[in-house]
This record gives sequence, structure tokens and C-alpha cells, in this order.
Amino acid sequence: MDQITACVAGGHLCEKLCRVGAVNQAYFPDLHDDLVLFSTCYQADLDAVSYYQNKGVLLPSSLMKARSKRQAEYLAGRYCAREGLKALGSSKCFVPTNKDRSPCWPVGYIGSITHSNGLALAIVGEIHQFRAIGIDAEEIVPAERAERLSKAVLLPDDLKLQESMGLPFDWFFTLVFSAKESLFKLLYPEVGRFFGFDAAVMKELDTVNQTFTVMLTEDLAAGLSAGSQYFGQYMAVGGYLITLMLMDKKTN
Repeated sequence: MDQITACVAGGHLCEKLCRVGAVNQAYFPDLHDDLVLFSTCYQADLDAVSYYQNKGVLLPSSLMKARSKRQAEYLAGRYCAREGLKALGSSKCFVPTNKDRSPCWPVGYIGSITHSNGLALAIVGEIHQFRAIGIDAEEIVPAERAERLSKAVLLPDDLKLQESMGLPFDWFFTLVFSAKESLFKLLYPEVGRFFGFDAAVMKELDTVNQTFTVMLTEDLAAGLSAGSQYFGQYMAVGGYLITLMLMDKKTN
């Protein structure tokens, strides 16, 4: 059983550290060796909140009165980010929240955080190597809910790809949803504003190598124009789909 599957299957608080370029090479074979992926499982309750607070992870004032579920997922994500930064040798491992609710990474580092129904992950790298990183985890969306939400997430060309490949709708919907979330996290630092699911379409999908390409359908910012394509990778594990996208410093 692989590390993340063990983490998900355990059903209790646990954490796993893996160097993407080493332990997790089978999932993301094209990633840089110096990326660190850290995952944790959590229960969305007060026990989880206490667990992470006892490990020194702090809640921002804006979440002091939030429900325990929201507090737990926030703390779990920030815990992963902190441990990832530690693994890279950072002396500053606190990741506060910007006014726009995005993570505020220590100088010299860049990363992305995600959480979904009991699973949290963060991936971290050094800013001199990576221009942007986006990661997203989603539990497979039930078919009925996927159908109900599809008009808000999937474009006609997305649906054509699903039909041409004969993929289960719930699985495909979840993958596209997650891929577009990862794209948002990847590009938001440069775009600086919200953009929706209709700003991109799934252009290519390789289910053997677990890779995909998304294409922008509108101009978002200078250098991020309609027709620009972005490569991503995914893994399916423990009832979740996890998508990952990055741009290194060589990416135009």
C-alpha cells in the first residue's frame, strides 16, 4: 500500500512525508526532485483542531468563531505546509493568510495547499526554481451531484472529450473540477483576480500516464492569453482525485 493510500485508509489522524522526486516518483514522474509533498488525514471535529493546535499550528483571528470543520481543514492544510517547508530546510515555516485568503509563503518559497473531506496536502518548492504551483484534491463527486453542477463547471468541449473517451461522468466531472481548481491556484498570483470554470477547457487527457492539458478560453493577463495551454498530472487514490500543475522558471 502506498503512503497516501495508507494515510487515507487509516481513517484517523496521521501524516506522511514523501519527496515527490523519490518516494512518490511513480505518481508524478516529471516533477523536480526538490518539490516536497506532505499529506495528513484528519477528522473534521474539535479533536482535530486540538491535535494541530497542540503541534503549534495557529488559527487566524478570522476563523476563531468558525465551525470546527472549517477550523480543522485550515489547520490540517497549514500543518502540511509547515512540514513541507521544514523538509526543505526553511527557517520560517509559518504560512499566514493574505487578505485575498491565499497562503502567504515565506520569502524564497512557493507552494500550494488543498483539503477535501478528511485529506489535506501541501506541496512546496523554492521560488528560484518554480514560477507557480497549483494542487487540488477532491473526493469523487456522486453522479447525481455531478450532473447537477455540470453546467457551472463543464464547457461543451469538456463534455465532448468525456463522450469521446467514454469515461464515467462522475469521475470525469471530478477530474475536470479539480484540474480547473489547480489551474486557478497556479495562475491566480499573476492574474490577481477571480476567474471562473469557463476560463479553461480540458484539451487533452491521458488516462494511462495520468496527465492532462487545459487550455485558456479567454485572456486573463499579460502572457496568459486565450489558447495558452498548461500541463498537469493527476493521481486517483483512496476515493480521491488529486491534480497537480506547475510552471518552472523556464516556462514562458
